[in-house]
Amino acid sequence: MRELKSVFQAAFNLADRRPIAARHLPEEIRRLRTVARTAGYTPKVERIAPLGEMEKEHILKAYDACGRVKARTAKLLGIGLTPCTGKLASYGIE
Repeated sequence: MRELKSVFQAAFNLADRRPIAARHLPEEIRRLRTVARTAGYTPKVERIAPLGEMEKEHILKAYDACGRVKARTAKLLGIGLTPCTGKLASYGIE
């Protein structure tokens, strides 16, 4: 852990208050990146949905699961009927 901290401190100093780039890292670390790329390794980056999008999806699933009854949906979600109705209205459901 101390070695990693040392590497980052050195990179920070070399970057001189600019974003740290690969050129600021030691050669042996830059080589690892090349080896990984040569071996066909591609990091898997899953899309992270914005919170509002996740909330909408969750509320709509609950709404469908409750037979499209707003009072049941609000109870299932543990929120009041007024906020539930407001959220559904913002999604175009009256």
